Order: sequence, then C-alpha cells, then structure tokens
Amino acid sequence: MLDSLLTNETTDYSGKFHTVDGAVISPQPLQKPSPPFTVGALGKRMLKLAAKYGDTWNTFGGLNFPPDQMYEKIKADNIFLDECCMKIDRDPESLRRSILFFGKEAWTLFDSMDNFQPLVEKYAEIGFTEFIMYYPWTPKHVSVFERIAETHIPELRSTYQTVN
Repeated sequence: MLDSLLTNETTDYSGKFHTVDGAVISPQPLQKPSPPFTVGALGKRMLKLAAKYGDTWNTFGGLNFPPDQMYEKIKADNIFLDECCMKIDRDPESLRRSILFFGKEAWTLFDSMDNFQPLVEKYAEIGFTEFIMYYPWTPKHVSVFERIAETHIPELRSTYQTVN
C-alpha cells in the first residue's frame, strides 16, 4: 500500500488490516519512483520482508548481547538475509546494510579514536555501509566524536564505497 501511495496519483487498496479508496499523498515525493525504504529487522520473518521490499536493511542486533555475541548474531542475520535475497532472485549486494550501534558498543564507541575505526571496519567487512550512532553522552566523547567526524569518517567513505 505504501509503495502505491508513493508512486501513484491515487491508491485503492484492500488488505487484511487496511483499506483505502482513492487515497492521495500530496505533495508527491521528489524521489522517483519513490523514496528508498529502510526496513528495520531482527527476526527471520522481518529479514525475509527486508529482502523482498527494502532498499536498506537496518539492524541493531538485539537486546542484552555482549559485543562479541552481538557481532556474531548480526553476521548470521546478514548471511540469512543474503540467502533470502537469492531465493527471490535478488542480488544481495543491491540491498544496503545499515547498523545502529547499540548497547555496550554505543557506550564505548567514542572513548577514543582507536575504539571507533576497528568497530566500523569490522562491520564494513561484512557488508555494512551505513552506520548510525547516538550523539555522545559526555564532553570527552563529544571531542572524540568531532575528531572522528573530521578525520575518520571521510577516510572511511573513500575506503568503503556505498551500494548504488
């Protein structure tokens, strides 16, 4: 339904949970044919939907995992997502990968310049090209964050080109 609303002048739709008759979105989006869809997914069912409908898959891994287990879970989900893409004849590389740094990793990301780059590189190596971080909590973290924004992020952008 959402795709139809974003790509057509009017939309008629009757589904299990929603029905619309002659629905209009005005003004229409500038991006054509429609804005990209980011699908946040942790479970297998949602990963299948991300493979089918998403332009980007976003994850944070889940709750209550230590960093090493979080990485292994995200890596396994990433592999499962590739398999889902292949089952529907979609090139897995056509689906961008996005991660929200969450939990212990988010708290320590800006402890030092040396904490940031290895963590981002670890996820970039398994296909992630978009990284979402919370704004730093402490003044010390803000200064590290600013240095990272000025030096590390431009360097990483040139190293890891995004899909599309």
